[in-house]
Amino acid sequence: MPTNKLLMEIAPQDAGPRSRELIEKWGQLHAVRSMLGATATVLFLWASL
Repeated sequence: MPTNKLLMEIAPQDAGPRSRELIEKWGQLHAVRSMLGATATVLFLWASL
């Protein structure tokens, strides 16, 4: 959650290159979380068979 906290601390009028870097980092972290969630779901469904 450090990335979220850093993003929330930036005022919209102060957005710049740093905020863009943080948003891109957040997107990468979100992709990893989504992949792990999908993997867990598939494994759960496979185990329930």
